[in-house]
Amino acid sequence: MSDCLRVGVLASGQGTNFQVLVDEANAGSIPIQVVVLVYNNPGALVAKRAHRSGVPAVLLNHRLYSSREAFDEAIVATLKAHSVDLVVMAGWMRVVTGVLIDHYPDRLLNIHPSLLPAFRGNRAIEQALEYGVKVTGCTVHLVRLEVD
Repeated sequence: MSDCLRVGVLASGQGTNFQVLVDEANAGSIPIQVVVLVYNNPGALVAKRAHRSGVPAVLLNHRLYSSREAFDEAIVATLKAHSVDLVVMAGWMRVVTGVLIDHYPDRLLNIHPSLLPAFRGNRAIEQALEYGVKVTGCTVHLVRLEVD
């Protein structure tokens, strides 16, 4: 896997997107190696998925940091320690700051659970259901300072 991108995943919950990334990487379907999981919720099931997959999991509880920037600095330090090339926010329920965005320009992806620009924010699925759409999907996009 020396030609693979070293990927760090940020996740907050169940870890279904994390698991797909790991499974597809292991199958050789995508040229990546998931080298670290950073999660912020102490009860997140994604940590168990990482353990079962042999991926190091690092808990960084956002509640223990004085600011969003301080939290993102800790994330950057963790990702750097694992020589991450690309960061994927896969169910990451935190808004990130310029600290993280600037350190990984054009190398920070988010999986948003709607077809943007429809249903922005953290209630995208709920909003789509309330609106009554017949078809929905997800958007994978480069992270910028503007919130999706």
